[in-house]
Amino acid sequence: MYAFDLTTENSPGLDPTTSVSADGKTVLFRKQPRGGDPNEFAATIPIDGGRPETVKMPFPAGEVSSFNFHPDGKSILFLRQDENGVGNIWSVRRDGKGLQQITHFDSQAILGFDLSSANQLVISRGSRVRDVVFIKKLK
Repeated sequence: MYAFDLTTENSPGLDPTTSVSADGKTVLFRKQPRGGDPNEFAATIPIDGGRPETVKMPFPAGEVSSFNFHPDGKSILFLRQDENGVGNIWSVRRDGKGLQQITHFDSQAILGFDLSSANQLVISRGSRVRDVVFIKKLK
């Protein structure tokens, strides 16, 4: 087993987002981008231990809210919301190449996604409504 000490400066800056490959051999996780490259926020590590391997993502960390292994184990599925709040699922190989848009929605946000045990993509979609209220003469 391999563990990161999140209390030291040597920590890769993990957050709790993780995914295990279908074959159970590799963990995908989010890390702090290093060296000023905002696209290097994902990494894989063998579940039996070893050194993390950074995945060069096609979009910066701020544009990718969640990710998961593709059933083939060679690619990563990830959620990207565009500037209008429309969500779509994309795929990229672990070497950072082969970008492919999986869904082609033109409205609504994707609130979450996962894979079923039969490797079916399950997506929760909807609208996010935000209101700003200004109250005058609050007593």
